Order: sequence, then structure tokens, then C-alpha cells
Amino acid sequence: MSNILGCICVTIIRILRLESLLEPCWKSFSFKTDNKGYMLSKVNECGYNLRYASDELKNDKEVVMEAVRNEWRALGYASNIMKMDTDVIIEAIRSGCRLVDLFDNLYSNKEVVMEAVKHDGGALRLASDDLQNDSDVVMLSVRNDGNSLQYASKLVRDDERVVLEAVKQTGNALRHASENLRNNFDVVTTAVKEDSGALKYASGGLKRNEEVLIVAGLYDEGQQQLQAEVSRRSSSNNIPNTNYEDERLYNN
Repeated sequence: MSNILGCICVTIIRILRLESLLEPCWKSFSFKTDNKGYMLSKVNECGYNLRYASDELKNDKEVVMEAVRNEWRALGYASNIMKMDTDVIIEAIRSGCRLVDLFDNLYSNKEVVMEAVKHDGGALRLASDDLQNDSDVVMLSVRNDGNSLQYASKLVRDDERVVLEAVKQTGNALRHASENLRNNFDVVTTAVKEDSGALKYASGGLKRNEEVLIVAGLYDEGQQQLQAEVSRRSSSNNIPNTNYEDERLYNN
């Protein structure tokens, strides 16, 4: 019985808290939905008040912008025209809206996508093929999240300027670079400087390059000298001793 009463009390408290959160949207709203000045003040208090606006005001850019500035989800009460307006969408993104929350036909809008990837580099995965092939868009994306390089086109993943920015943010982004740039000294040293573990993604002889190893903090001078000496002795011992072979055959 005490458990049941406890659950009821918790439920009541949650309801009261929800009402207190929504109170600014409900309190003293007089439904003057056709008065622009009044509506502007109301959506400034609570963006969700846009729901009470007339159809004309739901299509008013100033009113809708003010609403989404306060609460991006108020975009759902705007007219269809406003839901596709670039300025309104950008304002919504700045208020917390993500690219995935928008109509997919906005994924090819460069201004919208550029604003989205500035706040969430991973949003690049939703961008159109053309924008994934746009160095400017990808550059903004990798500045936010180096690993978003994986969503870029093959052409951009071979752009040294973009890849350098990506590995500067996240060393392990080297794995998403082109084969050519994984064998690029500047790219690899930048990557291992940020994360020594990125060395495993380098290609060619850069994995054993002394300068790269030093930057990565993985260079062991004693070990290198030992390996060099072993290599030298191995080379000298591999010289065929023809006189010895001839003597052995003769004795048999």
C-alpha cells in the first residue's frame, strides 16, 4: 500500500513540475492571434505560443524567427513556406535544431548544411553528394568533428588542406584519409602529434620514420641503434663463403 501511495505522490509531483514549466506559455494568454505586436511579445516569452497565431502570422517571417529563436521546435507550428525558409531554418539550427530534424530536401541547401555541420560535424552524413564533395562544407564539418571526414567524398578525402584540419582535431581521422595522404609526411606528423595511436594508419615507410616516431613520442634511440647493428651484422654474415664450400666438397 505504501508503494502505491509513493508512486501516486511521485506522479503528482511530476505533473506539477510539468505545469510549472509550461506556465509561461499558458499564463495570461488572451488569444489575440491576429495582432502582430502582441504575438511577437508572446512568442518571445515562449516560442510554442506560435500555435495560437493566425495563419497569416504563422507565415510572417519576423514572428516565426522570433518563435524559433526562443524554441526551435516551434517551427512545427509555422507555415509550410516558413518551414523551408533558409533564414528561419538557420535560426532554428542555432537554437538547437539538428539537420536530421528537418525535411530531407534541405540536405542539399548549402547554407543550411554549413550551419548544421558547424554545430554537429556528423550531420555531414545527411548532406547531399554534391555537398559531401564540397571542400568548404567538409572543412567546417571536420573543424567540429575530425572523424566526419569519413562522410566526405573520395576527392575531398584526398584534399590535403581538409585532411590536415581533420587530423589536427582528431588524430585518428587519418584512417579516413586517402592512401596518398596517409603517406604524406605533414599529414601523418600532424595526426600523431594529436594522437600517437594514429601511427597505425600511416602507410609506406612513415610508420618507421625517425622524425615521425619522435613527434609521436615513440622513438627509442637505444632500440634503433640495436636494430641498426643487428641489421649490419646480418648483412655481413650473409656474404657467401665460397672457399669454405669448396673445401667441404673436396673433403667429402
